[in-house]
Amino acid sequence: MKKATMLVSSFIVTTALAMPTVVSANDLHIANETQTNLSFMINNACSSDFAVVQARTIGMIPADAVNRACEYSPSNCTIAMHASDDCSGQLIGKFALDTSNGVTGVAANAQGYSISGNGFNLFVEGPTLKATR
Repeated sequence: MKKATMLVSSFIVTTALAMPTVVSANDLHIANETQTNLSFMINNACSSDFAVVQARTIGMIPADAVNRACEYSPSNCTIAMHASDDCSGQLIGKFALDTSNGVTGVAANAQGYSISGNGFNLFVEGPTLKATR
């Protein structure tokens, strides 16, 4: 009886250790301080997992959408931001995302735009409108 108990215990521990570890992203918050809506392209396809982030708002991309969008490259998912609702507008910049750690790099492509990030927070600022008289 003692051998059977030890065998079962050993099997349970071995099975638990052999199970793959699933790393999950957190919700991604995007502060869009520009005058245009932002859409996102991943793997050369406009992402339906990432919603459009409206101008002058903070958008939240749910963790499950981040995981789906970055499933083929979870440690280095490159995401392009466009100034439009459908990825057809100007490329504003790109950011790299690790689904375990958040934003790992940013690059602004359009003059007058600034992109920064830390953890699962991304900040995008754009040129201001010129005052009209």
